[in-house]
Amino acid sequence: MNCKPNDLAMIVRIPASWYQIGSPQTMRVVEGLIGKVVRVLYIDNIDADGEPCWLVEEPVVLIPYIAAVASVQDCILQPLNPEGELEDINTNEELTV
Repeated sequence: MNCKPNDLAMIVRIPASWYQIGSPQTMRVVEGLIGKVVRVLYIDNIDADGEPCWLVEEPVVLIPYIAAVASVQDCILQPLNPEGELEDINTNEELTV
């Protein structure tokens, strides 16, 4: 599992089921969701492939005013705050370019 409850996570891939919604124009909108940041709350369900799906704080809009999803598969997410990632950062050091 990639995420834990309350993590901020980035959508890093698009599940095939999202491409089955709408037209070619919709596919461009869906592909634009890569990089979207969501907050995962808790495991809401397990999909048909056995993949855990997180309920997200705000639904992910697939087609404006028409289709959105409230649960996102764990396998398409990358947590932004994995354990230990920030331990080596010293904010007191001056940055030089």
